[in-house]
Amino acid sequence: MKSPVLCLLASLTFAVGCANWDTSNELSRQPFSLAKSRMSPRSVGIEIAVAQLDATQAEPLQQLLSSVDQQKLSLETRQRLDRNGLTCGIMSTRPPAVFHDLLEPYLPDPDSVDLAARPLALAGKLDPVSRLLIHQRISNQDGEIYPVGASDLYSNLTWVVNHADHSSPGQANQARCFFDITTFPNSDGSATLKLVPVIRHGKDVTRIEVAEGSFVMDRGQRRSSLDEIAFEIQLQTGQTLIIAANNPPTSSGTEPGLLGPLLLGSDGSNETRLLLVRLVQTQMDDLFDRSLR
Repeated sequence: MKSPVLCLLASLTFAVGCANWDTSNELSRQPFSLAKSRMSPRSVGIEIAVAQLDATQAEPLQQLLSSVDQQKLSLETRQRLDRNGLTCGIMSTRPPAVFHDLLEPYLPDPDSVDLAARPLALAGKLDPVSRLLIHQRISNQDGEIYPVGASDLYSNLTWVVNHADHSSPGQANQARCFFDITTFPNSDGSATLKLVPVIRHGKDVTRIEVAEGSFVMDRGQRRSSLDEIAFEIQLQTGQTLIIAANNPPTSSGTEPGLLGPLLLGSDGSNETRLLLVRLVQTQMDDLFDRSLR
């Protein structure tokens, strides 16, 4: 006696027949595409850090600055930065050993901790302190400005901007130095970064600004943009821009000082800081798409 299941299979085969295999290679004719990223189109991913260095690290800092590529900046730009106390360069995707040594966490100085923790500090039992005051990854839009606080808050700040043929002093109270970073993606996967040092100072005030064709009310400190030492630089993915002061701080009080050490310094201290900006990726990296050029 035949199984009911076998009878059913035989009936289906008779009704449908034997279907031919589809040998056409439809998949090979589909255009090649990558999975969509979660980043917005034309956005730029950057990693930002501000590192605190002490006076004992002056020599390894100079070793690091001598190893970076400063030729990506024009001679005119390097001269403008140098006479205002700043050094900039590009570090390759493989940092030198001295870079890691500079950022190595350190043990707290026993004289800098409170009395209760001093015995532990003297015994070397306190946790190491990170040198990174700021460390973050952001996704910046094309032409978007991202401010990075680079200095401490100065109760009274005086500075001088050195131009090619003259100098102009400045003074502010309750001031803090920032670098406004604007990103512009390029079609080859690189990005152009524009950096403008800005000093925010004084009490908060209400301002009317124009943004995207309309008036916007904004409240914050007054801003002094230091356009004399603004610059642009192009980074490839994985490269890091390093900005450092090329002289120790000379003034945060009544006598004007060089801008570089003040932009990357702290009130009443001879310590200095490093600003690090690494290009992580861009979303505008298709050389074959004319619309991205």
